[in-house]
Amino acid sequence: MTFETFVERQIRQSIERGEFEDLPGAGKPLPKRGGGEDWWINQLIEREGLHGHELLPPALRLRRERELLPEKARACRTEAEVRELAADYNRDVAEEVRRGVGKGPNIPVRRIDPDTLVTTWRDGRHP
Repeated sequence: MTFETFVERQIRQSIERGEFEDLPGAGKPLPKRGGGEDWWINQLIEREGLHGHELLPPALRLRRERELLPEKARACRTEAEVRELAADYNRDVAEEVRRGVGKGPNIPVRRIDPDTLVTTWRDGRHP
């Protein structure tokens, strides 16, 4: 005696009714997508609108964000906006440290000095 789940029964009944016959592509391999074996991850990245650094472990993502801070600061209009940018980043670093070990590789992540970022921002505005 075998136990048939609800889903298995639905599939069996559909087969008996012939609902799986003459389907387009029946008996053929699934088409290969561009990008090789990892086509599915590329499709996920595109569908979700992700960027490469968003897929990194948290510590590496924060390091990458730190590298991009001077560029992001250039888009700020006021010193207060630059300081808020630094504060947001430093909060993210503090949260990652608080979450602790075991969330990816043990890579040190440093906070950014808001005054240094403001100086970089000022230097970029007044060549």
